[in-house]
Amino acid sequence: MFGLTLVRKDVGNTSLTAEFHEGSGRLRISSNGVISHEFFPPDSWVIVATSASGSKWGTRPSEIDLLHVLEQFAA
Repeated sequence: MFGLTLVRKDVGNTSLTAEFHEGSGRLRISSNGVISHEFFPPDSWVIVATSASGSKWGTRPSEIDLLHVLEQFAA
């Protein structure tokens, strides 16, 4: 079946989470457990491709790719 890639990054007092669902291509960004953004293809793919521009992620971003996404949301 399809997997889920999940990463967490703490920025100050805020815990940011990015989760990417391979089956649907959905990308969710949460702040302290509350979903702040939700994207579906092609928008989710564009966000990952823009944030992790040096990666060759295809349609399955790695944890490192998603950490790059969180860095953009933390900025």
